Amino acid sequence: MTSNLRETLVGRLGTNGDTGVADRARRYVAALATDPTAIPPAIRQPILSTYAVNATPAEWDALLALAKAEKSPVAKNRFVTLLGAARDPATAGRALALLKTDTISAPQKAGLLRAVAGAHPDLAFDWAVANRELVESFLEASTRSGYIVGLGAGSNDPAMPGKISAFADKYLPASSRGGVTRSLSTIAVRKAAADQLRPAVTKWVAR
Repeated sequence: MTSNLRETLVGRLGTNGDTGVADRARRYVAALATDPTAIPPAIRQPILSTYAVNATPAEWDALLALAKAEKSPVAKNRFVTLLGAARDPATAGRALALLKTDTISAPQKAGLLRAVAGAHPDLAFDWAVANRELVESFLEASTRSGYIVGLGAGSNDPAMPGKISAFADKYLPASSRGGVTRSLSTIAVRKAAADQLRPAVTKWVAR
C-alpha cells in the first residue's frame, strides 16, 4: 500500500511540475547512462514520466538516446511513448518530426502520436490531418477509421467537433464512423461537466 501511494504521489507531483521531483527525476535519468538499474523499481514509471513531461529539448534528446539504446522491446516501446509526453509544445513538435523518419517502427509511431495527443490534442490532430497518408501508412487497417479522429477527443477547443466532423465527411464512409461518434461524445461529456462545475469553481476562486 505504501509503495503504491508513493508511486502515485511522485507521479502526480512530478507531472504537475513540482520542481523538486522534476530535479530528482533528472538526476535519476542521467544516472541511467551508466547504470540501467539507477531508478528504484517502485518509482521507475513515475520518475520516467516526470522526466518526460518536463523535458527540455536537450533532455528529450537524452530520452531518445535511451530509447535507441534499449534492447528490451517492452522497455523500448515505453521510452518511445515517453518521447510524446513533453508539456512544451516545441518539444512535442520534435516527437512529431520523428514520425517522418525510420528511427522507430510503425506500431511505435502510432503509440508516439497518441502520446503527443495526450498533452496536445489539437497539435496532434492538426498534424495528423495534414499528414494523413503518412499516418495511415503506419496504422493497421482496422484502426484507421477511429485513429485520427480519436487524437482530437481530448481537445477543449470549441472548434474541434467541427474539425472532426469535417475530416469524417471528407475521408470516412458513413459505415466507419464509430470512432467519430465516440470522440464527439467524449468532448460533449467533458464540456457538460465543465459547464456544470464552472459556477461553483468561479465562486470559490473569487473568495
